[in-house]
Amino acid sequence: MVALAKENLLGSAAQVVRADICAWTYPLEAFEVVLSRLALHYIEDLDGVLREIRGCLIPGGRFIFSVEHPVLTSCDKAFPPGTIRQDWIVDNYFNTGQRVTRWMGELVVKYHRTVEDYFVSLQKAGFVIEQLREGKPDRHAFSANESFERRTRIPLFLIFGARKPL
Repeated sequence: MVALAKENLLGSAAQVVRADICAWTYPLEAFEVVLSRLALHYIEDLDGVLREIRGCLIPGGRFIFSVEHPVLTSCDKAFPPGTIRQDWIVDNYFNTGQRVTRWMGELVVKYHRTVEDYFVSLQKAGFVIEQLREGKPDRHAFSANESFERRTRIPLFLIFGARKPL
């Protein structure tokens, strides 16, 4: 992913830094924009990371992030290993916290949070929430109608756009 990011940003002023999101030293008021793509659902101390991100943004700076949608992280009972998920069960939605699940053949730890939990954590960290999206699929992005229809059954991603106040 780091190599791909560097390739995609070649020729720009952007810089790719590989670091532990929980241990990195966040420079104060150094960035206009912070992006996080499908990483924060792996973080136990979300509130701490959000405070650090807010601190590294300039006043008026933006924070945009995506996570797996909570309807996916709540339960994976209908997802036997080695199969393509065809049905989704939303269960234990309000029982937040650690989930151990299989991803790409490996067991991984994720942290299930409700949509409200993400919203409240952003507010506690001092962000103003500007946008909330659920990543509705675009028909033109799919070559097969079957794949498109499968992906329109539930939201896969939750995307927030937030701003540090001036």
